[in-house]
Amino acid sequence: MELTSLLSLAVGTAGWRKWMALGTGVGIEARPDSLRIAISRMRPGGAEALAEKTIEIGERTAASWGAEYAAFAKQHGAADVPVALLLPRGDVIVRQLALPGVAEKDMAAAVEFQIDGLHPFDEAEAVWCWARLGTTSSVLVGIARRETLDAWMAHFAEAGIKIASITFTAAALYTSLRLYSAPEAEGFVAVWPDGESLEVYGESPARPVFSTVFDNGWEMTRRMALSELRLDPETSPRTVERLVPPPVRAPEGFEITNTFLPYAASLVSAAPSLALDANLLPADRRISGSKLAYILTLLLLGMLGVAAVMLGTQESAENAKYLKLLNEQTLVLDKRARQVEKLDEQAAALRARVGLLDRFRQRSPADADVLREITTLLAPPAWAPTVTIGRDDIQVNAEADQAAPLIKSFDDSSLFRNSSFSQVQARQGGGEAFIIRAQREGPGTGDK
Repeated sequence: MELTSLLSLAVGTAGWRKWMALGTGVGIEARPDSLRIAISRMRPGGAEALAEKTIEIGERTAASWGAEYAAFAKQHGAADVPVALLLPRGDVIVRQLALPGVAEKDMAAAVEFQIDGLHPFDEAEAVWCWARLGTTSSVLVGIARRETLDAWMAHFAEAGIKIASITFTAAALYTSLRLYSAPEAEGFVAVWPDGESLEVYGESPARPVFSTVFDNGWEMTRRMALSELRLDPETSPRTVERLVPPPVRAPEGFEITNTFLPYAASLVSAAPSLALDANLLPADRRISGSKLAYILTLLLLGMLGVAAVMLGTQESAENAKYLKLLNEQTLVLDKRARQVEKLDEQAAALRARVGLLDRFRQRSPADADVLREITTLLAPPAWAPTVTIGRDDIQVNAEADQAAPLIKSFDDSSLFRNSSFSQVQARQGGGEAFIIRAQREGPGTGDK
């Protein structure tokens, strides 16, 4: 979004908008044989009309009437001010689209999708622009023939006049009505002569903007306009001077009734950030020459700087507060963590005790198996007066006719390994007395 749109959005109410009304502007109403020019100055306290002039162009060269304009603009301090050019109403097709439910980012695509059905020109011949009407779902669309637009741009380039925007009646009047106040919500209509026709501009709850030209008589035009706007048939048209903010100062002989259109265009030129963004001039041809426009940028940057400082200060205070809270919570959680660790240690000890009890419960059957195996290995006439059963090993004090074969018997058993004699003695009367030691295998081993 452009800076002008951001500024306009930031100061959406009329009460704040007027504080951005700073600048000098030139508005030119283009007519077939003449240019009606108005120069104005905008201030928060109101708009000032500085000068107005009509320059006949007819068969004159652009250089000659351009020189006349340059002298006039210089006389009133607007030599370097780019103008807002208001095209003749007959050169612009004005349409209004309702786009309910369309997001802001999708509006351009939605308008472009419908644009071909809004004009009779070939696609390459049409130049168009659009602007959203306030916060409503309606957009105002202006369409002009490229040939017409190029001709006016060529004339003004040859005349040496810089152009900031090319707009049309509806956009200029919609803007001017909202610079210092808000128009009445119930709606209105205004009618004024445009050559042999009558031009109409109106607003109502049913139609945010209505702009057209009628060739009927004044009364018929009034009725048709009120019907289009859905207003009371007895509504009296508004006088044209009420379509623009009244100037707080004006030169002698200044008649707003005859100059309200170029005057409205000059207000668009003076405060482009507050104007409806309906500009038919290609973006690469637009010129901005108002030095006061930089004031708005600097003001905005200053406000952003102050906001940044305040945000930084607030952020530091919030960070300190958050750090204190974080430390307090850390102490609480640390205490809980130590409690959890203690509980984990107690749980581990309980698990060890349970495991030990389980192993003790399994010892009796395992020891019985060992004793049974020893009894099997020491078959009569061998016998063992003493058997010592440990968790890891056994010791058997026994007597037999021959001790040597018993070592292999013990090693072949699934319950013993690494069998050995620790003592062998010959017995009187025959046979041997001996001690066999062996390590245990299987369940129960390793428990102390």
